[in-house]
Amino acid sequence: MSEAQQALARAEKTIEEGHREIRAILEILCTSTNMAELNDTLGRLCEVLALHFLKEEEPDGFFASLAGCAPERHSEVAALQQEHAQIKEALLRLCKTAAQPGMNHVAVHAVSGTLVKALREHEQREHELARAAAQGMATTAL
Repeated sequence: MSEAQQALARAEKTIEEGHREIRAILEILCTSTNMAELNDTLGRLCEVLALHFLKEEEPDGFFASLAGCAPERHSEVAALQQEHAQIKEALLRLCKTAAQPGMNHVAVHAVSGTLVKALREHEQREHELARAAAQGMATTAL
């Protein structure tokens, strides 16, 4: 396994730990009927996502590893990184909405559905791109 492949494997392992934590938080967000818990969960999601996105964007993080392994996929990596800003903005809007007086869990669930879907699709694209990069490198090495 090349050094680039090893770096990608390490980076992917790190982000997978974050993805597991994010999925657990999303499960609470999708199922809780308690507004205090929902607001706390949204706050926790803000913290976890901010740290997770920073790790992915570090100079030696997941995106850099992807770019190093698959430079031909630069535009896809850039699009994933751009999604981070969009997801953070959507999450902040959701937090503000959920904190409004009179909000209930039904309304929060309705509003959060788009964000949850976006996060799940984003994670899936990251994994698919990592698999494609690793397979491309393995084929090139042959």
